[in-house]
Amino acid sequence: MQTLNILVKYFFVFVFLNLSFIGFSQNLKQKTFLINSNTISPEAASIQKFGNIPLNYNTGVPNITIPITTIQISKISLPISIDYHAGGIRADEVASSVGLGWSLNAGGVISRSLSGQPDETGVGLLYMPDVVTAVQNPNQYYDYLYRAAAGEDDDSPDIFSYSSSTGSGQFMSKKDGGIFQLPLTNNKIEKYFDGNGKMKFNITDENGIVYKYERLETITLGPVNFHQPVMPFTNSWRLTKIIDPNTLDEITFTYEDACGTHIIEKTFSFSHSIGTTPGCLSIDGSEMTPYNTASNSSQTNTLTTSYIKEISWREGKIEFENSCDRVDRPNVERRLRKIKIYSKVNSNINLIREIATHQSYFFYNSTQSFNSYQNSDSRNYRLRLDSISEQAIGVSAITHKFEYNSTPLPSYQTFAQDFYGYSNGKWLNQSLMHQRIEKIGYVGLNIYNQSYTVVGNSDRSADPNYMGGCMLKKVVYPTGGFSEFIFEPHSFATGNKVFLTKSVGLSAHATTTGYHSNTFTTDNVIKDPRFNLTLSSYNYPNVSNPISLKITDLSNNSVVLNIANMDANSVLSRSINYIPLVGGRTYKIEFFLNTTNNSQVTGNIEILYEYQTNVDEIRYEGGMRVKEIKSYTAQNILANHSIYKYGNNENGLGKLLTPFNFFSLFKKTFLNGTCCYEPSGAPSNFPKTGSE
Repeated sequence: MQTLNILVKYFFVFVFLNLSFIGFSQNLKQKTFLINSNTISPEAASIQKFGNIPLNYNTGVPNITIPITTIQISKISLPISIDYHAGGIRADEVASSVGLGWSLNAGGVISRSLSGQPDETGVGLLYMPDVVTAVQNPNQYYDYLYRAAAGEDDDSPDIFSYSSSTGSGQFMSKKDGGIFQLPLTNNKIEKYFDGNGKMKFNITDENGIVYKYERLETITLGPVNFHQPVMPFTNSWRLTKIIDPNTLDEITFTYEDACGTHIIEKTFSFSHSIGTTPGCLSIDGSEMTPYNTASNSSQTNTLTTSYIKEISWREGKIEFENSCDRVDRPNVERRLRKIKIYSKVNSNINLIREIATHQSYFFYNSTQSFNSYQNSDSRNYRLRLDSISEQAIGVSAITHKFEYNSTPLPSYQTFAQDFYGYSNGKWLNQSLMHQRIEKIGYVGLNIYNQSYTVVGNSDRSADPNYMGGCMLKKVVYPTGGFSEFIFEPHSFATGNKVFLTKSVGLSAHATTTGYHSNTFTTDNVIKDPRFNLTLSSYNYPNVSNPISLKITDLSNNSVVLNIANMDANSVLSRSINYIPLVGGRTYKIEFFLNTTNNSQVTGNIEILYEYQTNVDEIRYEGGMRVKEIKSYTAQNILANHSIYKYGNNENGLGKLLTPFNFFSLFKKTFLNGTCCYEPSGAPSNFPKTGSE
């Protein structure tokens, strides 16, 4: 048994797929740049997954590698392999040219995570005003700040991530043109511009080997609400050459384009705004019109991508055959079919090995989803690597075979995913806005009323039963032996207790009595107390007065709720309104129906709140980790069984690097709504300008 202590990173980033936010505002200027633009091609993304998560057991991700060959020349050592990343498959993950979850590691890439505007453009970080400008020309600096707040100018550096055979890392550009590494390494990173003004990079490792990244991949962001946020820019740089310190030996990488223009179908942003319209609508200036609106925007992006076609050096070359016959990405992306390895002897090129990939497709019948597609729609398919066969000259073919978890993944552009983007089986999700209740306030008739509203219409909670959908579960080796992989989700304690919903209430009918009552005691720790109420019409004979409800706190005999239906011809209803309940107190509910012989005169109240239990809250999020690996011989005899335990005292829990309460906050902005009041006329409990 092996024991691992895992620190699980919990990311909650305000991005277009994983963010649902609420804005309480009147006239707040929003940034027009709403959509995240950190999209890179599936080929580059599949490589970067290995740069971001080290291939060792400290992460709970096993190193599943099919080695192809290693190019060794002078000081340069370049391994070529097909690797599987066993951290989980996200719901919208696009398969690489090898297959879903697999990556062809044959070189390297630098990718950009854009923050605002590209650094090197005229409105980028490198051209932002300096301190001298801010002091000498404050008005110019104010103009810059305004444009930056609107997303038109840059206000923070882009982050660049690189990977190569020597390792991986991140860096940023400094305003003076230098490089700031994250973390600092012995690598020397240089940025330069070619004759066409295109930014490119050289990275020199501690052994003096130079890696040149000169193959550019670009992205063109589509408009958002008729606004073009960013001009086309370079988002990835592919490795084109490795040069030995002797400058005589080098490895050259040649690429080919995609089958056509690469279209990222759509990305989505969802928001929900609650507040009051600016201005005064009533004659006496006592009322503003509330609004409670959900909205969404979408963006269609196009980008270029590259596929490795040939790697050459003085002693040989490797050819990669890529076809344009993919079902899941038709007429766009390529599929790796073969890898051919040649040796060069006395100017003669000889084929010595040939590796073939055999692929099919994962399929999901999306007709059961909210946004369903026809079975023939490419969004229902994902490229799957079934086996790899190798034929060497004079040697019989050898084959690796692969089997996968049968739990389905949703189709592309469906919303059945958790906050991290992993499948959660909620096929009927209608958006990426997680459903929850939020307390709101509005001004009406000089009264500040607190109530709740439902925000969102989807369940983004994680479900461990679906998180491992389509993951690799078995590798069969050429010898006939095989390994089985059992995975489990990352887990962590939030530091909070579990809250559950409790419902109490009273239904009253004026049959034998017009007075009905009930008592209840709240739990010690509660939150979000609210009620749903219905008081019927009562325009009937023998109904003496308006029917009403009263709730009293018996600890001090204070009335916490008193509502009467003043219109005998109409039904009065309230939905998820706030009620000021306190934990650990007893309350009395009373209905006064004022008649004794009319069953049509009724009152009904449901009181709900969340109460704290003594159970620690455990969350299962952030992808998968290995739980067990079993290896068998060709005779089906268990040869090795490894079990992995995580956390302190093997409790299975990771540790958040940032307190959970930080990640559980949603963005809220409050603006003062008292424009219709004289200062002395505003309700004393009306919220002041501020943020939460």
